[in-house]
Amino acid sequence: MARSTRRYPRTARINELIREVVAEAIDRIDDDRLVHVAITDVDCDAELTVAQCYFDTLDASDEADAEAVEALAEHAGSLRKVVSRQTSLKRAPELRFSPDPAVRAASRIDSILDNIEPTPEVEYDPSVYKDAPGVEPAEVAAAPAPAPAPAATSGTGETAEAVAGGAAAPAAESTAAAEAPATPEAGDGFELSAASEESDGSAE
Repeated sequence: MARSTRRYPRTARINELIREVVAEAIDRIDDDRLVHVAITDVDCDAELTVAQCYFDTLDASDEADAEAVEALAEHAGSLRKVVSRQTSLKRAPELRFSPDPAVRAASRIDSILDNIEPTPEVEYDPSVYKDAPGVEPAEVAAAPAPAPAPAATSGTGETAEAVAGGAAAPAAESTAAAEAPATPEAGDGFELSAASEESDGSAE
């Protein structure tokens, strides 16, 4: 019987009620094969004629499961009578027992994980992995400094900075000459004085 994936509220309550009643009844049964058996879930069909009871054993082995299934099958009649007396159901469903597949799947996953061997340690090359674990910063080779970019040259072979500097020099000289005050030279002042004296003598 496949476990149903959808449970209605009434069916879910009946499943839990049967699980509790069967689990308590198994604890009172004097059978060594059922000492380490626990009822984990119950799944009833829509007509409530069959109740699939899932159990788990302490050993979780095939031999323990087979013994538990045999013992539960022998006591299924008495367990059904207990369910009929302790529940308000008109007719107690037939009880069937099987190992819980969810618990078995989890056990297999744990077994697989326990048998996985650890991965060997990997040696890192400090020159390739800068931030590799276990590598000290001093062991990491320093990266070479980038080479300076070549200067751009004009068609005459001169660099752009030299051309710009040569063009800026005449402009600076012309600006300085325009801003400096005009001062008469000594020769110009002497000729002006002599000319003024000649004009004064002719006037007399």
